[in-house]
Amino acid sequence: KYKGFSNHELKQLKENVLFIGSTGVGKTAIVENLARIFNLVYKREIATRYSKAGYIGESVDNMLLDLVDVAKGNIKRAEQGILYIDEIDKIRKGNDPNNLDMSMAVQNDLLTIIEGDKRTLTTRNQQEIEFDSSGLFVIGTGAFDGLEEIVKKRIKKEKSTGLGFQNIKNDQKERDYNITNADLYEYGYDKQFIARIPHKIKLHDLSTEVLLNIIKDSKDGYTNLCK
Repeated sequence: KYKGFSNHELKQLKENVLFIGSTGVGKTAIVENLARIFNLVYKREIATRYSKAGYIGESVDNMLLDLVDVAKGNIKRAEQGILYIDEIDKIRKGNDPNNLDMSMAVQNDLLTIIEGDKRTLTTRNQQEIEFDSSGLFVIGTGAFDGLEEIVKKRIKKEKSTGLGFQNIKNDQKERDYNITNADLYEYGYDKQFIARIPHKIKLHDLSTEVLLNIIKDSKDGYTNLCK
């Protein structure tokens, strides 16, 4: 039975997360299992579907309305759920001047949800409801193509200028666990936006051995499903 969290517990727990990993590494599966373990409702949204209010595309407020729908109208449960924003890497500034203003506008609209605020939403049947996103867990995921090169270049520069205090032999491991806000800012995110997501987690690509294990030995693997 859903009991909810106290305001004190929410302040201790709310930490937004960014999962960085290639297609197929299990980003969605991780979010689904987190929701199941903590008995939270969650809604997966695709970042590229959304645009600045008044433009073609959906308003970011619709993300919250979708979460309320998943919670079957229980607003408090929706407010303490997981908003899972996939392909969040696609709303960076990039190098396309035609996409610059829209990408930054979507980031700005999402910023208030990510940092937490109270907002009035208009439902599909034109009713107004109050939604407090201060207890909402926001998880962003994406492949982030090109980010590794930015991190690699920064680490190489730091080492050449003597800023690297410890020589780590495995450069791949260092890049995986050393993604900074500055890297993501260079990648195309607003500084305030990325600062509101304190945890950046790099997921490893699946090896041949792991893929074979999933197919052969996992409960939901294709081999066992066929059996």
